[in-house]
Formats: sequence, C-alpha cells, structure tokens
Amino acid sequence: MSNHVYWTWEADIKPGKFEGFKGLVATWSEIASKDPQTVFSNWTISECGTHVRVDQYYENSSAAMAQFFVNRCWSELDNFLAPTSMTVCGDIKDDLEWLRGHGAVFMKSLL
Repeated sequence: MSNHVYWTWEADIKPGKFEGFKGLVATWSEIASKDPQTVFSNWTISECGTHVRVDQYYENSSAAMAQFFVNRCWSELDNFLAPTSMTVCGDIKDDLEWLRGHGAVFMKSLL
C-alpha cells in the first residue's frame, strides 16, 4: 500500500480577481515544482472561466501537511477564491484532520 496522499480542491473565482489569481498560480506552480515531496500539482479552470480546481499528490500525509507552511500561496487564496469543495484521499494521518473543519471530505480506497 502506498503512503501517498492526494486531494482535489475546488473554488469559484471572485469577481474581478482572475488576473491576480493567474499570478498566484504561477508562483504556486513554481513552488510545487521545486518540492521533492510533491508528486503532482495542477490547476485547471472551467470552460466558463469562473471555477478552478487544483489536484495535488504528495509522498505522504506529512508532506501534504507541510504544504500549508512551505507554499505561502495557500494563505493568499482567500483573496481570489471562494472555496466550494475539497476531497482528500490516500493514507491520511491525524495531522490532516483539521481539514474536516474546512469542509474536506475524506475518502478511502475501495480495495
């Protein structure tokens, strides 16, 4: 069994904030690409241009938790986005339990 943790986080872009948000995504992507414990990180946007999603995959639960301190962009997201959902999967440890308080749904493998 893998120790990986992965999540999907979705949000609506606040009116007038798209251009600033694109700059944040560029910084975010640069930080993620340099982190050896980030396996995958990708932002996508809806066809209508109002809803975004980030998919991220980490080596383990500790690496996922560390992102909230390593990647300063997390603290800036509220300036641009209104969160709508978060799904967390994989080998989830207690260090990520606090995400439930922010509406995260934790899921486990069926197999």
